[in-house]
Amino acid sequence: MTVVIPHFGSYDLLRRCLRELSPSRVATIVVEDGCYEKEIRDDFPNVRFVTLSRNSGFAAACNRGLAAVDTACVAFLNNDVFVTPNWQTPLLDALARDEDVAICQPKLLSAKNAGYFDYAGAAGGLIDRYGYPFCRGRIFDEIERDVGQYDSTREIFWAGGAAFAARTADVRAVGGFDETLFAFHEELDLCWRLRARGKKIVFVPESRIFHVGSATWDSMAVRRAYLLHRNSIIVLLKNSPRSELGLVLGARYLLELASAAYFFVGGHPDRAAAVLRALVWNLWRSPATLRRYRSPGEPSVPRDLSSFVYPKSIAVARFLGKVTRFSDLKW
Repeated sequence: MTVVIPHFGSYDLLRRCLRELSPSRVATIVVEDGCYEKEIRDDFPNVRFVTLSRNSGFAAACNRGLAAVDTACVAFLNNDVFVTPNWQTPLLDALARDEDVAICQPKLLSAKNAGYFDYAGAAGGLIDRYGYPFCRGRIFDEIERDVGQYDSTREIFWAGGAAFAARTADVRAVGGFDETLFAFHEELDLCWRLRARGKKIVFVPESRIFHVGSATWDSMAVRRAYLLHRNSIIVLLKNSPRSELGLVLGARYLLELASAAYFFVGGHPDRAAAVLRALVWNLWRSPATLRRYRSPGEPSVPRDLSSFVYPKSIAVARFLGKVTRFSDLKW
């Protein structure tokens, strides 16, 4: 296995990430703009580098790292994750047991809030009919305490981008990460495209990784909100079944307007504006998005996905139905 770590920002978190990773004795590639190359080489002489001329986004950094991988399996880690001993073995075992498994996600726990799941993946990702992602262990900002309630290996819809292992050939076969997304939801898009080829995404709780979360984006909350909402709709346009796309998009746009109103009433007009900008961008660009991604034919997933796609709105369930835990969802 080779570990790929895209890096942008402070060296402090990356240093700890690499220090915790060292006992695993896995090949490691850091993809960055060269700002800390000397320090990293001095501290971790076995780490390989892929140097970028500029920050082209998380997806592009992952692709540059993927191009340098020469092993059958690859793990993508954020620079603010901290692995636990033997973290890689359960993931590799899960990939070895079933050749249809393309991606494995570890249990992602918060490095800030002891005992709680991490926002970006928790115990595996699912999605609702309208393209809103959520997790076992996290629905919007409601994050559950980990008490072993999800401690069984099971198939999921998408793996959290903070940390997952994959078959190198499978990721390359679907073209890697979509660089037009820049950052956010690129892992959802990748998993959706793999599913269109009949591949499986699996949660493996025996592997545990801690994630600080939003370390690179804390000072750019408005930009983050814009990309999250813009990219979520792009991924829906790319991958949702064409037969129901019109109905799904209409409902999704209404939900986005409700989201903007929620931010505005909650005293965050800048975030409300970011949601509206993302909505306008997609209304303007959706014909081009459809032409670019849907012209070869509609993706078809040969297996039943009803266990992974919530048939209603997760937003309505959370904010009107007051659902705060995954186990409270009924479908």
